[in-house]
Amino acid sequence: AAPCVLLYGWTIVLAKSRTAIVAGFVAMLLASVDQLRTKASIVAFTTATTGGMALLLFLFATGSEERVVDKLVGLVAKTGKAEEITSGTGRTDIWAEASKHIAERPMLGYGINVGPVLLIDHSQATHNAIVNATLSGGAFGGLIMIGLQLWLVWLAVSSPHLAIRGIAAFLF
Repeated sequence: AAPCVLLYGWTIVLAKSRTAIVAGFVAMLLASVDQLRTKASIVAFTTATTGGMALLLFLFATGSEERVVDKLVGLVAKTGKAEEITSGTGRTDIWAEASKHIAERPMLGYGINVGPVLLIDHSQATHNAIVNATLSGGAFGGLIMIGLQLWLVWLAVSSPHLAIRGIAAFLF
């Protein structure tokens, strides 16, 4: 377990990505699910949840929730604005633009690595595996990616090997 925690720590430091942080956390949870089923883990989770709910109740009762939300958004959002989080860091605009292009060539797509050409004003990438596969390979490419994503979810919840569960969850 210690090497996984160390690897996760380096992922956080080097990736500087909220997605990598969440993916690593979920992967570690799935990889250590057998250790999480112990009585001590359940008690710790219940205690933490109860404490968190009590803290939220206190914040709302004192009227401090707005300042706390602003500070949390400042920690999570790189720009410090809530709009960055609610728009998926601008991804909703990117997906809208990609959808326009997909509608123009829904069956064949535009070919591999078309983002830098078609999405010049939108970070040159779709930031979504299914949208990217559909833009590149049309409906068939999108359906293949959906199938691959579903397979990863199935592996993450059903594999008897904890390492495979963790890797599948991280890749998903």
